[in-house]
Amino acid sequence: MPAKTSFRTIGRVRSPFRRPGDITPEILASPTAFDNIKGEIRIHSRYAPGLKDIDGFSHLIVIFAFHKAGPPKLLSLPPGQTERRGVFATRSPHRPGGIGMTVVRLLGRNGAVLRIAGVDMIDGTPVLDIKPYTSRDRKIDIRQGWREEAGGTIRARSRRVKVPKQAALPAVPEQELPGSKGPGDPRRKNRAPSRSAGRRS
Repeated sequence: MPAKTSFRTIGRVRSPFRRPGDITPEILASPTAFDNIKGEIRIHSRYAPGLKDIDGFSHLIVIFAFHKAGPPKLLSLPPGQTERRGVFATRSPHRPGGIGMTVVRLLGRNGAVLRIAGVDMIDGTPVLDIKPYTSRDRKIDIRQGWREEAGGTIRARSRRVKVPKQAALPAVPEQELPGSKGPGDPRRKNRAPSRSAGRRS
């Protein structure tokens, strides 16, 4: 039996996407649909000192948990495709390890709250780690496997995508976010005012 490993949650995501169904296959098929979707990462107060010097980076790598993805599927049907692929050759959220990664643009910081754009996570997503995106992460001469063969289909579907106007983030108290521990939760100290979100391209 595979060994189980536990992780500490360092914060939570605030996102205009309330549930997995809000991120439709049509949106996922577009390479730019999430670019202007804005949200926040609220870091638990005990980890806030670790944000020192993060302001100088334009983009961040966010490691998170797919907490509402459901059971894993070893074969996945990518958005806009007709052939199933191995889960490790896709970005499917239905992963055996339940871990996701994304790159977001850092818009600013207010204490333990990071304002970000490029949000493709749902509201309340547990954040496991944050790393700065640097030049060493930019690769050239890459191969994209089946995506290169399906590139024409992906681009055609992308042109037809219409992303609805994004609603503002509601002012939900931090202790009401999924996984909080009530009034004594240190995240209450990090509560930031609600901010208007942008519109996806």
